[in-house]
Amino acid sequence: MKSARFFFAALVFSLMFWGSSAAREKPQPIYIGRVENLILQILDKGVKATWDLTTPTTPINICIIETSGGDSVIFRTSFLDTGAVVVDDLRPGNYWIGITIGNSCTTAGGWFFIPPARYLLFPNYPNPFNPSTNITYTLAKKCRVSLAVYNMRGELVETLIDTDQHAGNHTITWNATNVPSGVYLCRMQAGDYIATKKMTLMK
Repeated sequence: MKSARFFFAALVFSLMFWGSSAAREKPQPIYIGRVENLILQILDKGVKATWDLTTPTTPINICIIETSGGDSVIFRTSFLDTGAVVVDDLRPGNYWIGITIGNSCTTAGGWFFIPPARYLLFPNYPNPFNPSTNITYTLAKKCRVSLAVYNMRGELVETLIDTDQHAGNHTITWNATNVPSGVYLCRMQAGDYIATKKMTLMK
């Protein structure tokens, strides 16, 4: 039990560490149970796992679960021999990778994050709306974000966000209960990125 906890901690630490550029250049092997030289390398849009089995007849099972907005299994496979697998083209979000040996429960696992490649302000939903709507946007890296609502005369109605935020997807709800019906502009600024979307309030 102690050895299993040690290996689990080693994998989680390694997953966090390998997110850096230095670790990507020189990934180091870690050892989990009967799996030798298991290397989990975080890529720009995915993850790569390579390994050697001390007991070739015992399968290694790899499962990747997307945890952004609800758990969803996006990849599952098994191997009986030394090998490698690359899972790429993952959309931005949080993921969990689990490693099992044979029919055992999860031997080890850890989280990894795929950052967005760009800034983007999505259309609000619902639109038209009454009295509230959700505004979603994505950030390529940590930066200062300003999100504000203006009327068609260019007058500021409400500032929704004006703070530093981490990379990833973000959603904020605008409650327009005290605002009259009409067309409004949602303006987002994050670094050099500026975008505006029209929102229609119908009461």
